[in-house]
Amino acid sequence: MLAGLAGKPIAMAGRLGSGPALGAKRRGARADMAKLNLVLMLAVLVSGLALVHNAYESRRLFAERDRTQAEGQRLAADAERLKAERHAQATNLRVEQVARERLGMRVITPAVVASGVNP
Repeated sequence: MLAGLAGKPIAMAGRLGSGPALGAKRRGARADMAKLNLVLMLAVLVSGLALVHNAYESRRLFAERDRTQAEGQRLAADAERLKAERHAQATNLRVEQVARERLGMRVITPAVVASGVNP
């Protein structure tokens, strides 16, 4: 009880500003804050999952790039080796040897050309 100006006691129904309308507003504000907190926690969770997925994908692509670079280097080395083998096979001595052994060819002589008969 409080005393008024005339010294008479003043009765209060409750705390100041604690009427039924103010309590409902507080409960509504708390519910809104809980919803906001839930939305923010979901946003943090989703962004964390996206970050983990992007990191995984980045590592996978980096490893794939390394594999393809190694494969490219291997193919370049094979191409150089094949060029060297082709060059070795295309020499005049090698062509002449293959012509004699596999095809049964021989060097032309003037006697073969003049008579037209194979000796």
